[in-house]
Amino acid sequence: MNSDTALLFLDFDGVVCNSEAECFASSWLTWHTHFAPPLPDRMARSLRRRFHALRPLISSGEDYVLIQQLIAAEEADGDAFPAEQQVFDAARQAAGAERMGAFKTTLAETRAEFLANRKQEWLRLNPLYPHVRQLLLDAGDLSRIRILSTKASGLIAEILAAAGIRLAAEAIMHAPSRPGGQDARKLELIEQELQGSAYDSAVFVEDQFEHLTGPCRFAVRRLLCDWGYALPTILADSELLASHDVHCVGAAELADLMRRLTS
Repeated sequence: MNSDTALLFLDFDGVVCNSEAECFASSWLTWHTHFAPPLPDRMARSLRRRFHALRPLISSGEDYVLIQQLIAAEEADGDAFPAEQQVFDAARQAAGAERMGAFKTTLAETRAEFLANRKQEWLRLNPLYPHVRQLLLDAGDLSRIRILSTKASGLIAEILAAAGIRLAAEAIMHAPSRPGGQDARKLELIEQELQGSAYDSAVFVEDQFEHLTGPCRFAVRRLLCDWGYALPTILADSELLASHDVHCVGAAELADLMRRLTS
């Protein structure tokens, strides 16, 4: 792959931004405001630990509210929900498209209200990973960088701007989820962005293995970052990664890559 003709695609949550605290707070507010009122006086610390354990399994924002539902079920029946991808995917399927759609809509409403009324707190809960923020600040040319995320583009722009990073609006690409919250089709969007452009290849950095798999008509270097929310079992499974031409990338490797693409 010629780095001179490649675009760099970065997932946002788990690659650029450590948004877990905000995702927990917003989904907790959504769950108790819209689905299981009343809103408790405080958040139990144990809930945050359980959310952290299940966070690596999500594929789109509505899954955060599903996690709140699963945690509530744990509290009711006393049985811990297993942190396994297949079991979580089955729970998403069982919830159904209508309920997952309601999770998505109400979470967006909660976030909009949170941002409008408590903007500084909301931004504080969405810090960028320090090493990635510095790389973006130091980059000489951001024109070859794209953010590719299931998160709403406007929210991403707010977080980046607060960190002193301004990308063109068209460089923040939204990957809409399909019904049921599955398969955001990120590789298809990479194809569309490359089609008819001056670039013929891409580097794609993700923290969710599933988004890195599947066909693409262009050459794509597929990198699973080791600082985000990727499951340790997947990061350690060299046979699985190799079978999908996926490679792990750390902070040092990302720094070298970004210097070559943005200098």
